[in-house]
Amino acid sequence: MNRFVRALETRCLHVFLVPVAMIGWISPDAGARQFPPPPSILPPPFIPPLLPPPPSVCDAVDVQVNAPNLIPLGVGTTSVAIRSNSLFNTTNISSVELNGVPGFSPDLRDVNGDGNVDLVFLFRNDLLSLTAETTSVVVTFAVQGTAVFCIVPVTVVCCAVSTSVTLHLVNHPHDPAACAGGALTCKGALPDAEVRLFEWLPPNESPWDSLVAEYASQTHISGATTDSEGTCFLGVPSAGEYRVIVRWFDPTQGVYAYVGHRVGAEEFVDGLAVRPVGLHKTLRNDGTVHYANAEVASPFGG
Repeated sequence: MNRFVRALETRCLHVFLVPVAMIGWISPDAGARQFPPPPSILPPPFIPPLLPPPPSVCDAVDVQVNAPNLIPLGVGTTSVAIRSNSLFNTTNISSVELNGVPGFSPDLRDVNGDGNVDLVFLFRNDLLSLTAETTSVVVTFAVQGTAVFCIVPVTVVCCAVSTSVTLHLVNHPHDPAACAGGALTCKGALPDAEVRLFEWLPPNESPWDSLVAEYASQTHISGATTDSEGTCFLGVPSAGEYRVIVRWFDPTQGVYAYVGHRVGAEEFVDGLAVRPVGLHKTLRNDGTVHYANAEVASPFGG
């Protein structure tokens, strides 16, 4: 009997305690109803802002500077630029290799207009061990003593157009700053001229009303920048009909001069067409300047 009573008391106590715990409890000291403390409210975890990753060193590598990565198979040269960025200054790089072949004719210039000095090397295509199936090349150089290997996708093409750009100057004022000794005429190679190659279209079929408009259309097949000797090579998929357009910034006038020439299929010999381009500029006695065979445009579009 006592065992039964104790079991009943325990069971009743459990039944009593459950609802009391749910509604609160009476503090014998305070005489007021107390409620369980609310769950602690924690601040949300800190999530750092998403920042862009630092630029990769390989992002600074540009094969066929400022142009599609077309490399002519066995003919011409390929340019490779290492652009300065926040990670390093390219003036500290002494050598660059392409597929294990050392570059030549190093040139320090700003190739992308960001105000930083970039490094450009040239490479002979016949030494690069390329085949028609090649889809990438390896650019190797050292940054602060650390070797960097960059794999760059490319397209190997059968043919190329070699362009040499020359400035022909008529110097009526006999200005010695224009021609040595104030000579009436002089000519010289144009380095840093931008060259683009487009599919040839007859004038009545071309959608462009000027060389300036066609150059700006971004429809070019390939492009390059002339080296210190005014020469560059542009890869093309076949020995076809093309238009080469040269754009040169004249620092004395603050304008761009554009000149274009047709490249015919008959000009290709063993996959290479040679197309010299001359830009003719005349200094007049009244101080004005005339470009005989070029269109002129302001870099600001005016």
